[in-house]
Amino acid sequence: MAESSAKNRSRYGYLNLTDIQDRIDSGKLDAYDLIYTKDTHECYILTEDLEQVPIKSRVYQFPTEEEALLYLNAATDTYEGQLVAIKKKNRYKAYIVNKDDEDLWCVTLLSDVDEQIDYNTLGNRPIVNLEGSLAEPIMVGNLDNGIYSVKGQYRIFESVETVFQSSENHIFLVDKTDAETHIKDISAHRITDYSLVGEEIKKEEMVTSAYLAENNYVTDDALDKKLQALDYISQTEAKEYIESVVTNYLDAKLDESIDKKLDEKIAIAEDSAIDEMFDSNTNIPN
Repeated sequence: MAESSAKNRSRYGYLNLTDIQDRIDSGKLDAYDLIYTKDTHECYILTEDLEQVPIKSRVYQFPTEEEALLYLNAATDTYEGQLVAIKKKNRYKAYIVNKDDEDLWCVTLLSDVDEQIDYNTLGNRPIVNLEGSLAEPIMVGNLDNGIYSVKGQYRIFESVETVFQSSENHIFLVDKTDAETHIKDISAHRITDYSLVGEEIKKEEMVTSAYLAENNYVTDDALDKKLQALDYISQTEAKEYIESVVTNYLDAKLDESIDKKLDEKIAIAEDSAIDEMFDSNTNIPN
């Protein structure tokens, strides 16, 4: 095809990307023809040298949001849903164009990662924050199974009229079935277990080792140390023990030795000898 005729017209093609070169080689595509690829959704134009040049939509770039708004509101090609790039903290971020209440063009950041995220607006929160009031205290026993951080006024069960108040968050673990409800109240100072089985309510508190020590309770650790201490005796106890052993031993040995010596020195007199001593015929020396 002559070059002069090619400059006066453009044809449009709708084919796969891999088919463009085959159509050029066969003469079915020429300079200045436009092709839209149905497989990759791209747009190409052929140059005079039959080179394939992709046509890409230009994303406007702006150094500040103020400059972007000035340009967009003055331009004739601005449209709703348009994407623009605005530099923020030395990085370009994507903004989408919309109309505001005054029918002026405005931009909104597509990602709000730089802004503070409200935890309570997140889905699938591991801990649910709740705050009760005196008029509407949180009824912990009516909550679904889960973990809750409760602040303000709250009640444990409907059958218990007591309203608790806390300026600090209490962590409540709720686990219930059709037959019973268990609640664990965890604060910075204590842990309390509540259970509701039928109409019966039980309350148990978990105490710390510091609480036991302050109130003179014996802990397992303290008892083990006391038992270990029994394996050792003090100097005073050793002295008293030795004195007791020595005294008892010496007393027994001395008594035995004295009895033995007395038996050796003293002979037992026979009855006849005693009679002779007191016989009247016996001469008694003057």
